[in-house]
This record gives sequence, C-alpha cells and structure tokens, in this order.
Amino acid sequence: MTEDYPDTVFYFYLPTREGRPAELIQILNSNDNNIWVPEREQDNELTAFYSRQITPQEKLYFGEEQIWRIFSSWEELQQDHKKFSVINKALVGLLKYREMYLLPEEMAA
Repeated sequence: MTEDYPDTVFYFYLPTREGRPAELIQILNSNDNNIWVPEREQDNELTAFYSRQITPQEKLYFGEEQIWRIFSSWEELQQDHKKFSVINKALVGLLKYREMYLLPEEMAA
C-alpha cells in the first residue's frame, strides 16, 4: 500500500551485489517508504532506514518531481547536504547509520 509523504526525503541502503559497490539511495519527493530496485538476477525491495523533511533549497533546486540520487560515500552525502542546508540535527541522525551501512570508503579502510 502506497502512502503519501509530501515534502519527504527517504534514504535506502543497497548493499554490495555481484561485484557492484554498496550505495545510498536518496529519494526526494517520494510517495512511499519502500522501493523496488531492478537487478539482472532479481529485483530488490528496499525499505527506508531514515527520513526527513525536504529543505527549501532542495525544493527550489529539484522541484516537485520525485528525484533519485545515488551516493557512494558518506563524505559525498555530507557535502551535498551542507550545500542544500539540511539541518544539523537531521544530518547527525542520518550519520548514526554510517557504521551499520558501509559504503566503499569504509570497506577500504
């Protein structure tokens, strides 16, 4: 069942698979906290691990349409979120998942 989440940003973790690195998927203006990611062998259903309200800067830049953004490092995500003025409390809450959801930068360390 699809729910309506206006002005919401959801975060999903897609783990390493078939030699491809893990990724964070950020979806702006999403209408559901579950997504299907098509894969060659089998589609993956993912459930959001974090959500927050969209910032005015993101709304201005990305508009009202649903936008999927992919991040391969937590550092890249942090820089992006500072650019779009994500409040510190939301960023700190999101970064609590850094140890749980490893990305290539953490796996290499």
